Amino acid sequence: MTLNESKHLRVLVFPEGYYYVAVCLEYGITVQAKTTKELLSRFEETIKAFALIARENGQLPFANLEPAPIEYWRLWESAGERHFVERKALTWPDCYWMDGSELPMDYELQMV
Repeated sequence: MTLNESKHLRVLVFPEGYYYVAVCLEYGITVQAKTTKELLSRFEETIKAFALIARENGQLPFANLEPAPIEYWRLWESAGERHFVERKALTWPDCYWMDGSELPMDYELQMV
């Protein structure tokens, strides 16, 4: 999936041991933290870091990333509406990319 195909990201959140894990389905980006609040903060920081690194290298953001493995997509589909947490907007300062249309605009969280 290319960035232009979807400006909406899906993020699967689940507990693993003493941590929470977030997996971005579209780009396979994974983060972990001890609280869900910290997890969301780390996820947004990581997404923005990937975009900034791409910009610094003259590349499209996320162009070299693969989607998450199929088992995470299946978990997302099986959870359905009953585990929907929220949809959050992503804010992109001008320093990240000149054309805001090249960046994801929001992400949807689903807890399993």
